[in-house]
Parts: sequence; structure tokens; C-alpha cells
Amino acid sequence: MSKKYLPFRKLDLKSKLGAIIGIAIILFAALAIFALLIFFGVAGFFKLFGVSYESHTSILLFIVLCFIIGGVFEFIGKILIAMAALTVEDKTTYRSLKFMIDFAMNLVTFHIVDQFMDSVFIPSNVLFIAAALIAVIEVVFDEKKSFS
Repeated sequence: MSKKYLPFRKLDLKSKLGAIIGIAIILFAALAIFALLIFFGVAGFFKLFGVSYESHTSILLFIVLCFIIGGVFEFIGKILIAMAALTVEDKTTYRSLKFMIDFAMNLVTFHIVDQFMDSVFIPSNVLFIAAALIAVIEVVFDEKKSFS
């Protein structure tokens, strides 16, 4: 029952293709599950808070634009948070400042995407709730990285 395992370089073409296709299928399935969770999470949030949208494609476009525009503001926010970490010595003050920076960056991202898209209407109070919720999540999950 002892099988000899060959390094990937020494496998024949059929075995290499099988391994690559198998890994690709696993990665595609993981990405699809992740995308579906994000899509249905956003759709559920929209339903829960009464956000109006024209179609599911509008939600999908909203998510994609949030990732693209949010990436820019996330970069700016990380620079500001790094500057705060160098200057602030109190742990509570640092976390409060991190929350405010994350909240502002999320709010600006959501507002820009909301203004850009005519097919999605998000009331101002929902923008604040969503930005605050994501900022709290970022601060809580980033707690282990800040101040050791």
C-alpha cells in the first residue's frame, strides 16, 4: 500500500493538467461562494433598511464600484492610521481615531458610489449606519494588529 509520490515536475502531462484543473475548480468554487455571500449580504442589508434599487445587476454594480472606489480611500485611510499610530500613545485614543478615519473613508466611498449610481437610492441615515457598522467591524478585527 505504499505509494510513491512524484514531484510535480516529474508528473506526466495528464496528471499535471488534472492537478491544475482540480485546483482551479476549488478556487473558483471558493470565490463563487464568497461572492454569493457578499451579494446576498448586501441585498439583505438593502431590504432590511429599505434601500431602493432597480435590479440585482444594480446591486452587483454597486458592490463592484464600492470595492474599486473603496480601495483608493482604504489606501488613504491606512496612511492616516499609520500616522496616528506614530503620534498617539494612548490605546483608547488610537482606537477612537482609527474608528473615525475608517468611518469617514467608508462614508465617502458609499456617498460617491450612491451619487454615481442612479439605479440605487440609499437614504442618508442608512449611509451612516453602514459606514459605522463597517468601521466598527474593522476596528474590532484589527485590534490584534494595533498597539502591542
